[in-house]
Amino acid sequence: MAPEIDGDDGPTIYSRKVDVWSLGCILFRAVTGRLPFKSRQDVWRYSYGTKFPPAGVENIGLSQDAIGFLAAVLQPEPKTRPTAEECLKLPWITNKPSSPHFRIGADLHKRLRTGQIDNLAKLKAKINEAASS
Repeated sequence: MAPEIDGDDGPTIYSRKVDVWSLGCILFRAVTGRLPFKSRQDVWRYSYGTKFPPAGVENIGLSQDAIGFLAAVLQPEPKTRPTAEECLKLPWITNKPSSPHFRIGADLHKRLRTGQIDNLAKLKAKINEAASS
């Protein structure tokens, strides 16, 4: 949940940027395999001073543009978080590298590929099990 939604100040008006925050959380989970924040308290700690990235993003083979995208969409302050339209113009999305470190890391590629193979094997086993029932 975006930090601005979970306030104690009574009714809060928020924008569609809460969806951009959610996109960041989903993308973080997709590339790291874990949640970016374990609790609301973690979100608030992050909002009040912890710098990006949350532990787990660095050194897993993401490009600088991917890390930059995550940092942008997980800005705790909605005023500094990009809109969906602005996200579409960021280098990681446009595929125009902002730095020479553009390629996906071999470690991340291997983990993603291994995960795909494992998931496919589990899916085939479930299909076979359902077919034999």
